[in-house]
Amino acid sequence: MVPPESKIYKFRPFIDEDGILRIRGRIGRSAYSFEVKHPAILWSHHLTGIIIRNHHITYGHGTTERVLGELRTRYHVVGGRRAVKRVIMDCSPCERWKVVPVPPVMAPLSPERFTPKYPFLRVEPTSSAGTGSWSVDGERRGGMISTDLVCRAVNIEKNSSMSPDSFILAHRRFCAVRGVQAEE
Repeated sequence: MVPPESKIYKFRPFIDEDGILRIRGRIGRSAYSFEVKHPAILWSHHLTGIIIRNHHITYGHGTTERVLGELRTRYHVVGGRRAVKRVIMDCSPCERWKVVPVPPVMAPLSPERFTPKYPFLRVEPTSSAGTGSWSVDGERRGGMISTDLVCRAVNIEKNSSMSPDSFILAHRRFCAVRGVQAEE
């Protein structure tokens, strides 16, 4: 039989009528199927790896614990946790799902971004992208959007139209309320 120094001696193994080495368990008198009551013993072998891989894929690329739990319903793999981890580590879909994106390295901030004296001291240059038009009560209105470079505060000045004169008036109103921006 099995020598007492063997890893499987404590499971009291026996050979069934098909010649498969199985575990003699404590649930031998239960109503479960023969395969559940007496799981087959699998050693580290290529065929064992195929069975583990099949269970891993069948159960949705499950974790080590999930695959090991499902395997133990029919098989006892000697060194099972290590064998399952080896199969999961070689699984390429699981490798792709575990990849964590590397955040980009950000450029250093300019001194204007972190040394303010008061809001809107440094304002993003207003261009055609900083202006826009909105429909208010069915009438087209223009506006100037100014963004603070430090705290990202937003100021919107409404215009009566989208003409350059209207933009200059909006800029003057902004400077009168918020102060003149610092010179570059």
